[in-house]
Amino acid sequence: MATDIHFITDYPKRSYWLYAPGTGAVMWKSCLKDGCLYFWGGVTGDLNQSQYTDADAMGAAFKMHLEEWPSSGAGVGRSLYAISREMVEGDVIFVLNLSDRKNTLIIGIGVVAAGEYVYIKPNKQWPNGVHSRPAHWIGKDKTELPWPTELPVSSSHLHEISHLEDGRHRVDTLLALFDENTLAKISAIPSAGRKRRKESVSPVKRQEKEKPTPPPPPPKPVVPEVRVGRKVVHKIWGEGTVAAVKKDNQSTTLTVQFSGGEKRVCWEDCYKRKLMALCD
Repeated sequence: MATDIHFITDYPKRSYWLYAPGTGAVMWKSCLKDGCLYFWGGVTGDLNQSQYTDADAMGAAFKMHLEEWPSSGAGVGRSLYAISREMVEGDVIFVLNLSDRKNTLIIGIGVVAAGEYVYIKPNKQWPNGVHSRPAHWIGKDKTELPWPTELPVSSSHLHEISHLEDGRHRVDTLLALFDENTLAKISAIPSAGRKRRKESVSPVKRQEKEKPTPPPPPPKPVVPEVRVGRKVVHKIWGEGTVAAVKKDNQSTTLTVQFSGGEKRVCWEDCYKRKLMALCD
């Protein structure tokens, strides 16, 4: 066992992914034979097409072509976005068999190889087409390692774990299952550097997130004090003189003598509504 896992595997410089090659790992033999990471969901067509701007668009297209899919397709969309946009050369892949979540097995480990995402059109082998990335699989002998019981098991068929809050712990735990020779082989494969995760949300949701913070509301007007004998002017009743002032906790009631007679008004209400003001 390696004495320093992170030195061998360049933890800070690589991203780490969990990958399930289809239900029951049905695609795994083809992955090993072809040196590829294959991901189903080929009904979407080539993810390099201009309409596939983010994970939302990819998930929606998948759901549209496969209406019987039990969920919204958002999880599949994130996996499609990962294989076509986020994975880079040197990323480490833990391969899982998710046929029985209670007995999940780690059946391989590999590294994303040099080369771009490629969509393979429908053919005899892949009737619906398939998404692919070149991969270098370490030790092609049969591997069956039990999933560590202390780690949660995800139903997603492709997702990154190194960006998670407890990502380092998850990576440590999984790497510790492999021998030093395997880890040394991973270290020998060049890494393009850990790619910054892009926000895989729709343009509408992104605009909502990036919407500038509205300015604070203007301060409430300061209502000046009024005393008996002060001259005021009302929009309807004209000029008048304050004859009495009565204050309580909430407001100030003025008794004002206008030319047309005496009126009682709430001073704060009239002032804020610009119905009445003090004469200069």
